[in-house]
Amino acid sequence: MAKAALKNRIKAWWAGYPVDAGGKAGLSAHHRDQVRRHCPYGPLADTLSILFGQAHHQPGGTDFLYRIIGDHVPIKEQKALVIGCGMGGNCRDIAERYQMRTEGLDPNRELLRAGNEMIQETVRGKVVRLDPVDLAHMDFGAGRYHLIVARETMHAQPDRHSIYERIEQSLRRNGRMVCTQLVVNDGTDADTLSERMCTALEPKPATFLTRDQERRCLVEVGLEVVHEEDVTDEVLKSTIEVFANWQRAVETMARYIEQPRMLQELVRIVDHWQRRSDAMKNGELGITLFHAAKRSNELL
Repeated sequence: MAKAALKNRIKAWWAGYPVDAGGKAGLSAHHRDQVRRHCPYGPLADTLSILFGQAHHQPGGTDFLYRIIGDHVPIKEQKALVIGCGMGGNCRDIAERYQMRTEGLDPNRELLRAGNEMIQETVRGKVVRLDPVDLAHMDFGAGRYHLIVARETMHAQPDRHSIYERIEQSLRRNGRMVCTQLVVNDGTDADTLSERMCTALEPKPATFLTRDQERRCLVEVGLEVVHEEDVTDEVLKSTIEVFANWQRAVETMARYIEQPRMLQELVRIVDHWQRRSDAMKNGELGITLFHAAKRSNELL
């Protein structure tokens, strides 16, 4: 086999990549990473994944999800629902760890499209389905679930009784909802805070309730709060850790042709979480973990 031309071999040696006998230089793995390419799933989806982990759209990720589910380990082959699933990272994690059929609902169709592509590529032998939902008219259809998970989503629903009632109806006997909910702390003007928290990601004012009000809504629709915990500091710490590495995120984005759009998305995401973080640091806003169980009829 003929050797490559000397000038090509020297050029390849200098650049640090191998050269074949025909004189065609092949990029090493390191140099391939430096080549600008298109975002595989879209600017928003890839920006979120760079910040929070593959298919995740908020701080905490997989470890926090397993932590909040805690000792309530679902039985294999049961069915779970994630409300506000984004790209489906939590759905994938539940399916893989607990071997559950998992469905995800989210209003953002761009994230759902990207999430379905990620799920097809990463989840093997597990049933995960992501579908759109209108948060203003939350409709779970005829599905019945053993586990329903929602992370900081319910504040977008003005009528808590209505949404919690639908959740209660969708839970199977002995089913459980695991919910982390944004709550306004005592002494804080909820309406003023709601206006301040409007961002490009959540342009409509939220409906913030206190921790006691949130619990009362759960109880009044027939759910039993079996566990309640303040997880504000945990989420805040995770958020700070994510954005402390913003420079690494920017460097990663430089590999993509859509870098300008990704930087725009990054600015919107940072603004969104900065406002939340400031409110939590100031003691105006908190995050409470609720485990709410469907009450069983003792006569049955």
